[in-house]
Amino acid sequence: MRLGRRADADADLAALPERVEALGRFVAAVDDVVPADSPVAADVAAARGVVDRAGQRLALSREHTVVALAGGTGSGKSSLFNALTGHDFSPVGLIRPTTGEPYACVWGAGDASALLDWLGVPTGRRYRRESALDGSDPQLSALGGLVLLDLPDFDSVEEAHRVEVDRLLELVDLMVWVLDPQKYADRVVHTRYLAPLRHHRDVMTVLLHQADRLTPADLDRCLADLTRLLDADGLTGVPVLATSVADAGPAAGNGLTPGDRLTSGDGLTFGDGLTAGNRRVGAPSLAGLRERLAEVVAARRAALRRLAGDVDHAVAELAGLVAADAPDVSVDDRTHRQVVAALAEAAGVPAAAGAVRRGYRHRAHAVTGQPLVRWVRHFRRDPLRRLRLGTPSTGEPAGPVDESPVLVTGPTALPEPSGLPAASPATSAAVGLALRTVGERAGAGLPDPWPQAALAAARSRRDELAAALDIAVARTDLGVPGKRWWWRVIGLFQWLATAAIVAGVLWLLVRYALFAIALPEPPMPEVGRLPLPTALLIGGVLGAVVFSFVARLLVRAAAARAARRASARLTRAVTAVADEYVVGPVTDLLRRYGDARAALRAAGRR
Repeated sequence: MRLGRRADADADLAALPERVEALGRFVAAVDDVVPADSPVAADVAAARGVVDRAGQRLALSREHTVVALAGGTGSGKSSLFNALTGHDFSPVGLIRPTTGEPYACVWGAGDASALLDWLGVPTGRRYRRESALDGSDPQLSALGGLVLLDLPDFDSVEEAHRVEVDRLLELVDLMVWVLDPQKYADRVVHTRYLAPLRHHRDVMTVLLHQADRLTPADLDRCLADLTRLLDADGLTGVPVLATSVADAGPAAGNGLTPGDRLTSGDGLTFGDGLTAGNRRVGAPSLAGLRERLAEVVAARRAALRRLAGDVDHAVAELAGLVAADAPDVSVDDRTHRQVVAALAEAAGVPAAAGAVRRGYRHRAHAVTGQPLVRWVRHFRRDPLRRLRLGTPSTGEPAGPVDESPVLVTGPTALPEPSGLPAASPATSAAVGLALRTVGERAGAGLPDPWPQAALAAARSRRDELAAALDIAVARTDLGVPGKRWWWRVIGLFQWLATAAIVAGVLWLLVRYALFAIALPEPPMPEVGRLPLPTALLIGGVLGAVVFSFVARLLVRAAAARAARRASARLTRAVTAVADEYVVGPVTDLLRRYGDARAALRAAGRR
């Protein structure tokens, strides 16, 4: 069972780079979604810091384990540092506050300068313990690779000292909290540090230092009370050691001897220890602490475990930004149709379709109308030309055209704006309502701040919509055909009818003139009982009326078809604008949400 847990833990640590990379993807996905004034913005910034720190720490030496001694004023932290190093490296302050800069001691001959530079330890406060000096002490010689830091007091009256402690606690691999019997229950250390760091309990050790000042009974009570407080902080399982720089023996009354050993949940074995519940309670000496440090250093896993705790904490804090269910990364069809309809109205598609209908009639009647009145239409301007819409074809019906509109942005490529009227206030309000509907329906069911981001995405390019719609309409080939063959056929019959009318009228006038001057009339051919001139006149008039009626019916139907065709092409152009300027940003945001959700799940997976 223990081997299985060790294998699982090793697999978790091996997956740490992928988890960090996934957390980085999440931060990138939500970077501009979370408002700067949102309470979650600090958590996103902290997660970004975790990604940065993890990359930097993994790039530095993995042969070194950074251990920080953190404690309050008078806890004996500096004397403990000196006792562990065997030298008076860190001055024991008698007057507070002491210096706000850390001291560092490195065990072994490996180069830790880059790591210490990253930690920000001043050059003058770096010391080294070569392993050759510790040859007589196997326990000390086993500390090769240890980087021990003595931090400033976290409860210092100098704000800069507390800031430095907070900065270093984010960087170290193992935190050793040095608490003294008088102040171990201090609310500051529990509410500001220990409880918020519960995700890092795997890389935390708590010392009840200066325990030699207590009687065995008082020591047991203090340890039991400290255990209770740590459990309340969510730090169940964190090793607790009773330590002292004095040469004290094991505390009495626990029923254990110095030879008893306890194996922790992570597989590390401690010696010279006493137990209290599921915690390791050492005798008031430094032997247990040295062994704890030696085994952590030998495992070479503290840095990875610390970073894993950082990722766990970041994932827990950011979990509220995504929901458990996978999102639909598309805008529903009904909403899509609504926004297209609103934009089509704003773009003047109905007006353009009406202009196509009138323009078709204008051009058709110019060919199929009565030649005697056809010239009047030359004084009327073509509705399509007046609105500067699609260039009509010449000749026979136009062949296949590319109906996918091209959205151009270059100033030299912009077509002449159309002459369609500007959108009315009511139409503009309908567009605003449609954009709001797109954003609200897309963000429905998503956790904050994604609904607000979806609404902002739907409106993000509203200022560009008017120009984009006008360009799309102006560039669209409306498919208005040129002169059709049947126009010419009807026009020919109209000319024949007109010729018959003119011939009949002239013939009758000549006959009347001859009658008026008493000249003999030529023979008059007849059609049935009607004289030929009269038959030509009546037949021409009836033919003109019939041809005009038939032409109007045909032209009206063809104009309606042309208007529907133009409306469909313009609607496709407007749809492309809607997809580019409204639906596209919303879909991109929903896709980012899906990516963020998947990334956070990957970052939290162990």
